[in-house]
Amino acid sequence: MQQESPKYPFLSASKGSVDGELKEDEIERAAAFLMDALAGKAHVPSAKTYALSRLLLHALDDGWAYGKFADAMAKTIGDADIPAVAADFFPSCSRGKIPLSEYLKGGGSLSGAALDNGAVTLDADELRLLVRNAVRRKILDFRNARRDLIPKRVLEIAEEMRKKLPKPSHVTARGKNLELPCVQVLLKGEPEGSRYYGAMALAIACVRDGLSKEAAFDVMDEYARRCAHGTHPFSARETRDVAEWVYRHPNVRFSCRRMRDNNLAPPEICEKCRWKPR
Repeated sequence: MQQESPKYPFLSASKGSVDGELKEDEIERAAAFLMDALAGKAHVPSAKTYALSRLLLHALDDGWAYGKFADAMAKTIGDADIPAVAADFFPSCSRGKIPLSEYLKGGGSLSGAALDNGAVTLDADELRLLVRNAVRRKILDFRNARRDLIPKRVLEIAEEMRKKLPKPSHVTARGKNLELPCVQVLLKGEPEGSRYYGAMALAIACVRDGLSKEAAFDVMDEYARRCAHGTHPFSARETRDVAEWVYRHPNVRFSCRRMRDNNLAPPEICEKCRWKPR
């Protein structure tokens, strides 16, 4: 007897894959689904469409798109399904209690957690939040993905999609440093692992361009919205904390070398750049 496919394609029993020859209509269907998700209109897709949409997402490699897609997919989980999805991500979960090790591995925070005898007790709202965060983390886990193996047609469609990406409000602040090509790349958002260094470089650019702290906060808020959520959410408060520190130390200089060392400046941009940051 054939086993029924799981309702949600991000569950461990899902059989969706992108092995074998890809059909044009399959890629286009996944592209349409991904665009809907980025616009906040996600629904539960087939396993194949989900797998292809993640491949397109990886081909886009846009911090804002990563976060929007993960958020949209996590929100497709109905409240009635939360316990079942929780059991998939937290196998030892029982009656709202999760062993501490599983809780932490799933992205839970000890801050404010109701810990008793090695387990964390969660109410319905806390469990929903934990499950959705665990789903986001899984969706954004591309550690085993190789960009050099992405099919050519998928890359081509991803580039066509890039022109249509819905954008948040643009930063209106201007200045010699903020207009550097590498800083403009930063404003598109950074993946986990680079978000803090990106925030630091952006705050320094704001200081060097003479922006008021309030204007810098607007820039930092936009940056936080565009960054990928990754394993841990990256909040506007964190970026503002970085800006606060930089504005207390206004002599910190913008460094092209540090941008390169922290993989914030693509080599091809540095080679063509004629700007000389102050």
